Amino acid sequence: QNALTYKEVFPYVMDNKMWLGYNSGGQIFLVPESFSKNNAFIGEDGKKYAKFGNICWYTNLDISIRHEKLILYRKYNIFIFYIKKYKTYNLYTNIE
Repeated sequence: QNALTYKEVFPYVMDNKMWLGYNSGGQIFLVPESFSKNNAFIGEDGKKYAKFGNICWYTNLDISIRHEKLILYRKYNIFIFYIKKYKTYNLYTNIE
């Protein structure tokens, strides 16, 4: 999810042209036989796989999860923002 903070990516998110997709988190991928990291294993089909954590998909497809209500636990206060309670990114006034 660090890519969201990249100056080349963040404008797409801000303009609502890109958002997070489904199934973020640890994912398993088919890897070549020459892959030699510790996270590799042989599946039941005899092929080599590896599990990678922190995988995040981005999309511009309209998915239902985008329209679910977000339950907030803190109100945004513009005055608190200016005393550095919230972080800023690339000169945008966003809340982490």
